[in-house]
Amino acid sequence: MSPGPPISRRGLLRTGILSGSLALAGCLDESDPVFQEISFEESHLVVRLHDEHAVEQLNLIAPDGSIFSQSAVATGATTVRIEMLDLREGLSSYDHYTPGEYELVAILPERTVTRELALRPELHVVDVHQFREGDNAGDLSKLAVTLENVGTAPTWIYDFAYVGVPDNGSNGCVESLDSVGVGR
Repeated sequence: MSPGPPISRRGLLRTGILSGSLALAGCLDESDPVFQEISFEESHLVVRLHDEHAVEQLNLIAPDGSIFSQSAVATGATTVRIEMLDLREGLSSYDHYTPGEYELVAILPERTVTRELALRPELHVVDVHQFREGDNAGDLSKLAVTLENVGTAPTWIYDFAYVGVPDNGSNGCVESLDSVGVGR
């Protein structure tokens, strides 16, 4: 399998950085009157509510107990998107949720409904090979690394570091940003 050309940050962000979605296993049952499906699409946690819900607001509570996000639910709306990764082009820093146990709280007029969500990326190296494309001989010193995320939440890769190499100058030579969505 031959890798394509390196992806620039701009190209990667433009083409859908975290494609794919995966329902979070174990967080729903068919008798749930509020939540129909909870999944990831790109950098958003997507909460789909049943048609006849009475949810007024969704709160996502972080592992430390703070409110990660609050979203008002418009009357009749059945889908709420909560941004988990902020990868907007041109920012000097990127926001990333803290992996761990979250609580999704649906606030209804007379009660609240809570669902626990384990949001943890789990990256596996699938393939590593010498990069064979490029314009100069120095390109042959690069590696092409394929990662797969089998966890329950997306993440993004911002740096690679080599361990035990004779030339530590190899570290810090990352030229592109990559993201790994759930199930990719």
